[in-house]
Amino acid sequence: MGDNFTSCVNQPQCVNVWARRLTDGNYAILFANVGKENATQVGCSASLLMQATGWINTQKIVVSDLWDASVSDRNITAGDGLALKDDLPQDSGLAMYLLQPYF
Repeated sequence: MGDNFTSCVNQPQCVNVWARRLTDGNYAILFANVGKENATQVGCSASLLMQATGWINTQKIVVSDLWDASVSDRNITAGDGLALKDDLPQDSGLAMYLLQPYF
């Protein structure tokens, strides 16, 4: 499957972060709000992003929103971590991204 980098025990705001390497070397990352409140300031820290992918902090990445084609791709480095621009709604609010490394 993939790796889950979060744990929720009786937390009103709780977001699971799942990452999986794809066959082409890219990564898919999913954020799922399983809490009872809207989740704000959601993201994946640089250290977790590098742990999940094996990338170094200077690795350049194109981030594509897989569910909202109206959102423009953006460029980050692994050392930036990945922060969502919008809140995730309570009870299963989801966001999914494709992370494509480039050199």
